[in-house]
Amino acid sequence: MSVESLTELVRSTGLAGLGVAGVAVLVLGAVLGVLVMARRSGGGSPERQTALDDALAVTGAATIAIRLRGDRLGLTHLSASVESLTGYTAETLCEGDAFLRMVSEEEAADLERKLVAAIRDERATVADFAYQDADGLTRWMQVRVEPAPGGRNALRGIV
Repeated sequence: MSVESLTELVRSTGLAGLGVAGVAVLVLGAVLGVLVMARRSGGGSPERQTALDDALAVTGAATIAIRLRGDRLGLTHLSASVESLTGYTAETLCEGDAFLRMVSEEEAADLERKLVAAIRDERATVADFAYQDADGLTRWMQVRVEPAPGGRNALRGIV
């Protein structure tokens, strides 16, 4: 970023705006750092998972767990905060392929291929896609997943 563009940014947003943005970035970084450290330590009890889901919900995100069942993906967990993102409850989106039905047919096939390959190759992946929320609005979502510890054919991550 050049000095001129930085100067223009300060003029357009003001110092207060930059201060608020800086604090927001620090808080988000701290929350995500705690979540990553907790996830790496093995997940923990259901109570701990709920606390992590609640902390992540503050950032506007949800946790997700995916398992490969034959050649098809199955969602085994979505935190309740996904409802604020999509307008659909976690239970609804975990039924059958409901999560993929929010996405266009072409994007759903691409997303499923990418996630199945990540499961089979046991590697982390990131996928961006457009989806239709409960109000019929097109929105963007990103899924960041990694192999689930101790579980073959499974991914877990953040939506």
